[in-house]
Amino acid sequence: MAWPVLGKYSGASGAWITIVILVGSAIGGIGPAFPETRGQVMPTTTAFGWLLLAGLVNGVAVYFYAVKAADPQVPTGPFIMTLIVLMVMLTPLFNYLLNGDVLSVRQWLGLGMALLAIFLLAG
Repeated sequence: MAWPVLGKYSGASGAWITIVILVGSAIGGIGPAFPETRGQVMPTTTAFGWLLLAGLVNGVAVYFYAVKAADPQVPTGPFIMTLIVLMVMLTPLFNYLLNGDVLSVRQWLGLGMALLAIFLLAG
């Protein structure tokens, strides 16, 4: 999660930060993953489509994230922390909606505290 800080430090534009980070991520991820696909069944067309759509949405999100991180008017630390907490909050909710995993009372309390953290960081 340090790349937005490095991006701002570099002085590069949000567009360049996006391109370099996504190319680096692709190379870093595909390199070790590709050999492991041998002998594995290809995902179904539906699964492949959903995963591709998620990747496209992630790419667009990285672009907007990089543009904001590069903006000198945006305080980098609170901005990054707010987005990280939002991701932590949304992940169990999406997991519940897609996979049916139910949160415990303790986990719901954790989500409430994460919401409080966003409020405190944004203010």
